[in-house]
Amino acid sequence: MYVAGFYAKRKHWDAVVTRLKALLESYPNIGFDERALFMLHDAYVQLKDPRRAGRPQADHHPLPGHAAAERATRMLGS
Repeated sequence: MYVAGFYAKRKHWDAVVTRLKALLESYPNIGFDERALFMLHDAYVQLKDPRRAGRPQADHHPLPGHAAAERATRMLGS
């Protein structure tokens, strides 16, 4: 999460996506899921990828029924 934030501050959005995807896939349910999903959404918006920006949790979250994924879906209007 820290490294993704480092890259976000420098506007290296591809690196942000890579780090967040690895975090969500390798370390689910450690307390960063919701923050990572929203940060992933922001990175896709910056990359001008509306398809992935609208549903990052479906593309990358290993547990689609997870509370963070459900909240992200509601808040992103999916």
